[in-house]
Amino acid sequence: MLLRFPTCIPHVLGLRICPSTMASFFTSAIQLLPAFAQSWIQAVFPEWFLPGRAILKTQKPGEDQEIMEEYFDIEVKVYQRLNPLQGAIIPKFYGVLRYNGTRAMLLEYLGGISLSAPEGATMTLEELSSLLQLCYQALHAFDVHQDDANLSNFQLVDGKIKVLDLESAVFHYSADQRATFWRRVFTT
Repeated sequence: MLLRFPTCIPHVLGLRICPSTMASFFTSAIQLLPAFAQSWIQAVFPEWFLPGRAILKTQKPGEDQEIMEEYFDIEVKVYQRLNPLQGAIIPKFYGVLRYNGTRAMLLEYLGGISLSAPEGATMTLEELSSLLQLCYQALHAFDVHQDDANLSNFQLVDGKIKVLDLESAVFHYSADQRATFWRRVFTT
């Protein structure tokens, strides 16, 4: 059973995932198996191991659906490319599905505080810069650049920053572009 909880963004839904009694029994029974068998079952049936909370992000509505589809496709590709960073720098990506006839992606619920919220403005500029540098270094290591530096695209979670809303990400960011970015953003 799914329960929705509101978010500030119309095309983003918060979900509470309540497993059935049978699903709970099944996942508990799997814990009795050896680790390799548990890993195999989790890889084959990931839907049985979803967390209690998740985010459902649908393709944005808009006048030009072709552009909205392209943004959605880019974000999916970014999550796939950044698979090793999932859970650490970016939310975990659970997959693509359809919701009310619209493409959607299921993502990790992060909690924390948006850097755009007043509560997110509790760090010094040096602390913020240091945490953002870690994020951008990790993304750039995979040849991905978050090209929408809006503070609402960064979430402070347990003293670390996680990057959200990757639909504006750029692949193949050149060394010159990276150098210019670092100079303009992180050099005082």
